[in-house]
Amino acid sequence: MTSPLIFLRGFGIYDDSFYLSMGNAILHGAKPYLHFTDDKTPAIYYLGALLQWLGDGAWWVPRVLLFLVSLANGLLVVEISKKLAGERGGVIAALLFVPSYFLTQGYSLHTEPFCLLFVLLAVTTRARSLLCGFLFGVAFLFKQPALLLAAIFFPRWTYALGFIAAPFLWLLFAYHEGFLGAFWDASMREVGGYALLLPTWQNALSLSVMVPSILVSALALFISRREVMKNVPFWLWGWSVFSVAILFRTLGLNGHYAHLAVAPTCILAAFLLSRIDFPLRKIAVAGTCALGITVLFLSFKMLSGKQLASDIEEMRELRSLLSKHVPPKNELLVISKNRPSILNYMSGRAPMAPIDSYEWGAGMLNLRSKALVLNGRVSSFLWEMPLRYRNKWSEVQEILGKHYYLYLPEKHAIRYETFTVVGVLSTGLPRVPPGPSQ
Repeated sequence: MTSPLIFLRGFGIYDDSFYLSMGNAILHGAKPYLHFTDDKTPAIYYLGALLQWLGDGAWWVPRVLLFLVSLANGLLVVEISKKLAGERGGVIAALLFVPSYFLTQGYSLHTEPFCLLFVLLAVTTRARSLLCGFLFGVAFLFKQPALLLAAIFFPRWTYALGFIAAPFLWLLFAYHEGFLGAFWDASMREVGGYALLLPTWQNALSLSVMVPSILVSALALFISRREVMKNVPFWLWGWSVFSVAILFRTLGLNGHYAHLAVAPTCILAAFLLSRIDFPLRKIAVAGTCALGITVLFLSFKMLSGKQLASDIEEMRELRSLLSKHVPPKNELLVISKNRPSILNYMSGRAPMAPIDSYEWGAGMLNLRSKALVLNGRVSSFLWEMPLRYRNKWSEVQEILGKHYYLYLPEKHAIRYETFTVVGVLSTGLPRVPPGPSQ
């Protein structure tokens, strides 16, 4: 029912495009944490590389995977709830989980849906300690908080042994490839940041997806503690407390950070609500109808806006233009204030290294990138310019034409009050790879 939210949206999400662009860079020989810098653990980059390789850059391939992952996550939440609270608990969990999942951006290629998938798989296999630990280790390779969450499920050393296996294999690979130190500096230092799950006033005010947690807290005041609370497994209490901390800590920053908190709060709420006598069938029908109407409204809005169709057309035109004029092996320097990762993803080309995800498109990096272009130091570039420069096109040609042949897309020359220029080195100057000082 909610699949249109995955398949009909445009390309305008930074993380989607960044991870897929970095995956494309890996396919062209780049190494994470050396040629591009981000604070995530590595699995999402190699997943991006796999998706780019499988789909040859097709836009719909990552969305098929997102749909399957969202379906798997939903089914696992329902199955866990059914084991704890019977069929009634499973229905309640489904009613709570689906809207919460998409409110926390489960429709986009963030790290959290994949981390959540392996956490849920670990929970369902907790009786098998080695397998449970290993799945938590894989979850950690998608998102650092899994390291803290895993401690709740480790009553025996065999869990820890299983957990260590996946990161240890990754560390061996990183050491072999020569970027172990860079990985540690870029990614592992973030574990401390996630450990400080202290609430702030700004985050506490962001309550948009905290309804399940608030509901659980309110119900706890009215339900008999002796009869019900003692039946809640320790791991579910620990997971829920951890998740409430994540909600308070991260919601003021970005909604998708709260994604890992959705499942346990929904499971615990389903467990407690299943003990209360209320007309679940009527509520389930009303909730399903409300969800269907909401999805239809959002689908109509996305279709009428034609954002996806426009993005696909722009992607095809950019790739066609680049295939005619830019050699396939050329790295592409993208200069854009608002959407550098999106344009790089649309181009289908490997981004020019080094890339810092938190500077890409920012002022300082744009200044350095422009200097490289103006000095003829890059082999090819894609530059999204303000629309006012179009009225000064002769001046742009005079400045850039010293080193480059310039090409303009036709249909999408004007978008977002900008237009896009493709430049290809026309002189015999050798390309000088940019270093950190440049």
